[in-house]
Amino acid sequence: MSTRLVLPPNLLDGRRPPRPRVDGESRSAILQLSQLTDRGECVEAAQQAVEMLRADVYDLRLACVYLVGLFAERGLPHLPELLRCTGRLIADEAAAPPSMRSTPRVLDTTLQWLFQGFSTHIQFHATRRDETWTQWLQTGDVGLPAALGEAIDELTRAIGQVVEQPVSVAALGKIQRWARGDLERALLRTARADAEAEADAEAERAQIEAPESVIEAEPKAAETEPEPTRDDDDEQHDYDDDDEQHDYDHRNQHHQHRGYEGSRASTPRTFDASTEPQAPAMAALRRKLAAFEILIDRDDFAKAAIVARDVQRIIEQFDPVEFLPSLFARYFRAVNRRLPELRPHLEQADETPWQVLSRLYQADLEAFLDE
Repeated sequence: MSTRLVLPPNLLDGRRPPRPRVDGESRSAILQLSQLTDRGECVEAAQQAVEMLRADVYDLRLACVYLVGLFAERGLPHLPELLRCTGRLIADEAAAPPSMRSTPRVLDTTLQWLFQGFSTHIQFHATRRDETWTQWLQTGDVGLPAALGEAIDELTRAIGQVVEQPVSVAALGKIQRWARGDLERALLRTARADAEAEADAEAERAQIEAPESVIEAEPKAAETEPEPTRDDDDEQHDYDDDDEQHDYDHRNQHHQHRGYEGSRASTPRTFDASTEPQAPAMAALRRKLAAFEILIDRDDFAKAAIVARDVQRIIEQFDPVEFLPSLFARYFRAVNRRLPELRPHLEQADETPWQVLSRLYQADLEAFLDE
């Protein structure tokens, strides 16, 4: 996320910079910045507010313009800190000399504008479920609603100490109810989806490693046919079916009886994909599937149909390499490394021996390896 706004150090610390009285020109400029913010150009307005603050022009409305821009730029996870900053600004207003202090009515009106700006920004992205919303969910955590609720409670108490029957707290209450309802549910769904994605990734890694243990494991050489036995390490074999394990042991015996050396792979190779990032195509697909479930739960079938059509298009044009690149990377490296040896055999695809072996491969992979 971009961070074009540089934080004036005195602002979040709640220390008012030395200021003269705000003259008519400055008041007009602050009003224009407020209007610019209302039109959605929050960051641009905040950048101009920073310049005025650095020039020692201070007004609570100017600080609020800056805070809305900072929220627009840094997002929902930053909101608890912005609310605590607002509490420090309120305390600073209350401690200022009477001639430099905002009246309770002006203070309440300014805060109402600030909180409504936060609320409007939240509602816009939460309704659209756009990229900003997705980023909020990815960078936030399940503790964010509680942090927001705590910050709002503290701020509400601070406002109540300086303003009687404040109107501004209504907008705060709306944000708090949303955070403890829709936001909490959305973050939990995102956390579950991330956990399922991690589980799927683990399963994919297991699928990558499991065939390697069958294809490349070197059987022990023996001059006479031994009794089928298993070491302690064999108890961890990927096969779960006892009959399949027995069949594998039997074929292993058969290789030993024929004096099979297994020289192609003296040491089983494994592929560690734990550091591989999830393919962007797979991540996007998971988000779309999660979005479809959310829309179905809401009975928003018009939007759900749009997602369903897009997912159907992905299925019809599915390219496994695009969605599971780590699964195929080792295969492509091996092909590239031994292509000169492979090419003559690949050119025999139309000949009868090739076709017979191909049918055997399709029918029984283990028998194909033994042949």
